[in-house]
Amino acid sequence: MAGEPGPGQNDDLRLANALRAGDVIALTEVYDTYAPFLYDYCHGLLRDRVEAAGALRNVVVAAREHIDRLAEPERLRGWLYAIARKECMRRRDSPNRHTGQEAPEADDDLTEEQLARREERRLLAHSAIAALNGRQREAIDLAVRHELDEVDLSGIFGMPLEETLALTEKAREDLAAALHAALIAQNHWEDCPSISALTESWPLPPQTAASVVRHVASCPVCGERETPPLPPDRLLSVLPIAAIPAELRLDVLTAATAEDRAGNRRAIAAWTEPFDEYGWPLPYEPTPTRVRERPPRRRAPVVAAIAVAVGVVVLSAGAMAALGGGDGGANASAKGPAATGESGAPVGSGQPEPKPTSPFPTATSP
Repeated sequence: MAGEPGPGQNDDLRLANALRAGDVIALTEVYDTYAPFLYDYCHGLLRDRVEAAGALRNVVVAAREHIDRLAEPERLRGWLYAIARKECMRRRDSPNRHTGQEAPEADDDLTEEQLARREERRLLAHSAIAALNGRQREAIDLAVRHELDEVDLSGIFGMPLEETLALTEKAREDLAAALHAALIAQNHWEDCPSISALTESWPLPPQTAASVVRHVASCPVCGERETPPLPPDRLLSVLPIAAIPAELRLDVLTAATAEDRAGNRRAIAAWTEPFDEYGWPLPYEPTPTRVRERPPRRRAPVVAAIAVAVGVVVLSAGAMAALGGGDGGANASAKGPAATGESGAPVGSGQPEPKPTSPFPTATSP
């Protein structure tokens, strides 16, 4: 990952160099400067405030542990987002992840009238963004709301710069078309029966939003409609920002500096690896899970066959006794091998079959 740094990156260079020197005050400044935005990004990917807080903590820890790898210290901010994305993808892949507790929205000192206008524009923004695919939405969010350039996005997504440029260009084009269609659906739905049928709910869900975009592009009535231009930054500025918990600051800085947390820091640093030649973390790849043995597909016939076999043995033993086998048959039965179940434990021995172990650790992340 290489490229000319964009404007406003002098602080990145200064803070990165201070982190490399082991400056604890610089770590505090890194948190105060970037943590609110990183927390909002993590919350957008994880949709849970507990997971977002844990992800942010691990980002700061990993950044301090791996800062010497970063070949372009002037790109510290984008590098932090790359670590954050990898950590969030790792957490999303865990079956033990916490879910269901979204963070409250950051407070805004707005009047009721201003809140109502913002809510109206927010529904419009959701309807437009819904027409994009997941990668496009994330690219637009990082480029517009978080003000990261394509070089940063290339490192965050682990994509070649040419592909990143194509992604962001197409995302902006599709967002403009989606916004145009959403404005028509919002303000001119009565003029077209097809639009009226598609816009029974608001904001538009993803599938409906995509259908509205396709319809507007091909409809002679809707295609003639003009809508006011709205820059992406103004459109997305009304979206909610997750409020970072005030108490998280002490927790994160303690985790990154306390002597008794050194073991946790080593584990977190290992999760962030490997890195590319520029010191950016490679995209997260799920760990292959152990394949569990499948139970027999037709268990009932097997059990029935065993029951028949046992019945035959019992009948044979009874016949031998009736023919004068006497004690010899009984002794032979007592000395013979006991029947075993599928696990190898004797049937009726009282030993339960071993349960398959979970392919994932149950311990929580440090």
